[in-house]
Amino acid sequence: MSQTPSQPAAAHNHTAQRSKLCSAIGQRGRRLIARLQGLNYLHRGIVLAIDICCSFLSALCALGLLALAFPGALNAAEIALLAGGMTLLSAVFFLLFRFYKVIIRHSNLRSLPRIAGALALVGGTVAAAGHLWFFDTPAHALLCGLLYFLFACMFIIGVRILMICTYYFLVRISVGAKEFHHAEKTLIYGDTQSTASLATYLNNAYRGTYLPVGFIDPTHTAGDLLIHGLPVYGAASLEKLERDIRARAVSAVIFTSNHDLMQEKERLTEWCTDAGVSILVTHLPSLQAPDAPITIAPVKIEDLLERPEIRIEEERIASELSGKVIMVTGAAGSIGSELVRQLCKFSPARIILLDCAETPLHLIRLEIEEKYPHIPLTPAMADVRNPERCRNIIREWRPAVIFHAAAYKHVPLVEENPCEGIITNVLGSVQMAELAREAGVARFVMISTDKAVNPTNVMGATKRAAEMYVQSLNAAVQEANAAAAQTAQAGDKKTEHCSTAYITTRFGNVLGSNGSVVPRFREQIAAGGPVTVTHPDIIRYFMTIPEACRLVLQAAAMGRGGEIFVFDMGEPVKIDRLARRMIRLSGMEPDKDIRIEYTGLRPGEKLYEEVLSNEESTTETSHQKIRIAHATELPHASVKTQCAALFTAAHHQDAPTAIRTLKALVPEFISRNSRWEKLD
Repeated sequence: MSQTPSQPAAAHNHTAQRSKLCSAIGQRGRRLIARLQGLNYLHRGIVLAIDICCSFLSALCALGLLALAFPGALNAAEIALLAGGMTLLSAVFFLLFRFYKVIIRHSNLRSLPRIAGALALVGGTVAAAGHLWFFDTPAHALLCGLLYFLFACMFIIGVRILMICTYYFLVRISVGAKEFHHAEKTLIYGDTQSTASLATYLNNAYRGTYLPVGFIDPTHTAGDLLIHGLPVYGAASLEKLERDIRARAVSAVIFTSNHDLMQEKERLTEWCTDAGVSILVTHLPSLQAPDAPITIAPVKIEDLLERPEIRIEEERIASELSGKVIMVTGAAGSIGSELVRQLCKFSPARIILLDCAETPLHLIRLEIEEKYPHIPLTPAMADVRNPERCRNIIREWRPAVIFHAAAYKHVPLVEENPCEGIITNVLGSVQMAELAREAGVARFVMISTDKAVNPTNVMGATKRAAEMYVQSLNAAVQEANAAAAQTAQAGDKKTEHCSTAYITTRFGNVLGSNGSVVPRFREQIAAGGPVTVTHPDIIRYFMTIPEACRLVLQAAAMGRGGEIFVFDMGEPVKIDRLARRMIRLSGMEPDKDIRIEYTGLRPGEKLYEEVLSNEESTTETSHQKIRIAHATELPHASVKTQCAALFTAAHHQDAPTAIRTLKALVPEFISRNSRWEKLD
């Protein structure tokens, strides 16, 4: 009876000790697993040692099987000697082929030919040596070499598969089922080879973040197909794919290229944005850069609006720009800075960066000096409204080409400050064009806008006035040159000759430019809304900044003087639909999570932008994306006189007189939704 109370206590102590022991073993096991999982890779010496051991085991198996099949063919001493020789021989070939240097968990089918090749050479050498010194018949020697090759392939490749499986088993234990549960269930879009390699990469680099659950291959037309044990959605299973996406069976879709994304921008991306499924894009390494890192980023609206890459005649452009001094006005702005970046690719002798914005000019200088250290730069802090400063810069550096991108471009601001818009957009362009003629600049390329077509606002009208002056100046220069040629033929060799060609490029809104609608919508969405749209039916043409600048360079190379080049802007985009799509791409629902507010058309704004005015027609050029507009031209003397009156009124801050003069110069300028309508 006295021992009875001690029995439960002893049992309790035994249970506690066992629990403590299990806990200690579990902790040690977890630490061991964490240490193993933390290893980036096995040391190559360890991998080589494992391969040599597998080779020795393969030799023993091959020779043992041969001895059993053909009694008396080999004795124990010969088996030991042959096995040792085969192992040493295999070590030599392993060192030569170096497949032991491959990180095991990143091994794939591409590494198998190297392993098989090394083992085949070992087997062939064994067969040849065995026939000379050990075997009486060639058949026995060949069989020995073949058996070694088969066993070695089985052991060496099998060990690698076992190591990979063990690694991922340890990963799953260390990461934990909970983290995999919270990973985004992901579909991968692309061809079979790309999607399979991306799935492997996700399991390695993004474990616990993205969990591949299937693939989308639009070229696959057969029945059920599995890759890595996961289903493949093909052309025959699009309805099931749509149902699964709308049912939120997946959390994200990753596209393997922008081309694939563009192929599905009206179907799959619509399903995903409607269902709130994340759309991601990545770029797989190319053959030229197989070791490049893979980045996965959310799809931006720019990706969906982007069009197929425009081809330009790089050799033709290089012949016009390489080795020459080039000036870019407004070089710190959206268009100007991208022009500078693209010009660097053509190895100019020097680029003059002219802008009056100090900090942006400093930033573009730092960027170009870092990316293109071999391109000489001259940042020139100057204002196109200051002719003396600009004249000094042009005289000092003698540019062969001037790209004039400096301008005020925000419609409401210029509508409220018309005199400043006139002085910058018209007078600034006139002064730079005249300075180009004075200095004998070969080409003057002016960046205009589609708002210059049938303008309804002051900004568009100022750009059209600048176009008119540049066109008429080009005609005057050509007339002067013709007259100079006649005078030269008459014997007067002192007549000056100007060779400046004036070229105008006209295009619409650019995505991502300073103050454009896309960055504005992005800021409003980040702030929780509302997203402000001026009118539910307003549409605009959009072009990416790099695309626009490529076409500017192409037009600059094509132009002979006097042309207004009009770019193919593609299909117009409804701004309301653009806003709603951006909200969905942000993972929210329009009018539910983010409110859309219609504010009404701003002063001078119109619903539909035009590329050509009613009085204009176009002709084709050698480039399918560029046409030449035939606009109404006025004599240079007339344009110059009207511009002088315009500048006088603007300098005196007499806005009504300036607007009347501008409307007389640009008769198609009819104000809309503006206080200047009374002057029409």
